[in-house]
Amino acid sequence: MKYWKTEKDQYGVTCSIDNLVFSYDLRITPSQAFDFWKTWFSTNIDGWNAEKSSRLDRTTSEWDPYNYAIWGAGIFVKIGNGDKKLRLLDRIRFEINPNKHFDEPVWTFLTEFIYAFCKDGYLERYDLACDFETIKENIVVRSRKAESVVKGTLYFGRRSRHGFLKIYDKKLESDLQDNLTRVEYTLVPDGAIPTDEIFVADFKLNPDESLGSNAQDVYRLLMVIQSLGGDFVGEYNRLGRKMRANLKPFIFGGTLTWTFPVIACERLLNAVCDGLDLVLNKTAVYPRLNRELKTIVFGGDDSEGDDDD
Repeated sequence: MKYWKTEKDQYGVTCSIDNLVFSYDLRITPSQAFDFWKTWFSTNIDGWNAEKSSRLDRTTSEWDPYNYAIWGAGIFVKIGNGDKKLRLLDRIRFEINPNKHFDEPVWTFLTEFIYAFCKDGYLERYDLACDFETIKENIVVRSRKAESVVKGTLYFGRRSRHGFLKIYDKKLESDLQDNLTRVEYTLVPDGAIPTDEIFVADFKLNPDESLGSNAQDVYRLLMVIQSLGGDFVGEYNRLGRKMRANLKPFIFGGTLTWTFPVIACERLLNAVCDGLDLVLNKTAVYPRLNRELKTIVFGGDDSEGDDDD
């Protein structure tokens, strides 16, 4: 698997940021920003066509105040007058999947453009991906959100809204050799922590995350016996009662009640903000919008608000 940044949660599950939406005030005019991106796309993408991959002087609204749009190479760029209702400066908005594009030329140009021509950026939305080394059928969700299934992918909630959840077979999607199921949340930085109940059957804990050194040594010895075709179950049964109890969930698995990875999420968001010169919400950029925030990384409440359908 290809990742930009990863963090392990308390169960050893790999977490990453799979999509980002973020915006900045511009130090240059919208037309100049558009021309910079148009020139880069034309120069670096074979067959890129401005007529098919951009929009100019489109009609704006309170919900979409951006006049220009241009896209290609995995990034979607909107440029315009920002939020006219709040009379903000000209802004630019990006949407990109860092896991897919962090090692590509478009990411390099993006970061160079940000530091040269942007200021006062904040994160608007992101997707948190958590990858379980198991089949999709082993994951069960209990949620108050509306549920749907499309081509094998499970959806809970409303697309692009805070708390939207999807679960899909990452092995099938990415043509991997080993089983991998992705649990992916769409989130906003000032949203409440999701409260969906997620159960993972036949889940084997990572011994490096939870076991003491002596138990880790016994675990590895049993795994060697198993790999050589020996009677590792018989050897396990010869262990003391306490050691067997400690090792059982690591060797034989069980049903895990998974909880949202708050610490892993916080660390990933810090990496995003450091790497892209962002803050987590617009109130830090525009103090007059200040209100009491309950952020996902600092707690929040237990409700999902309007997204609990």
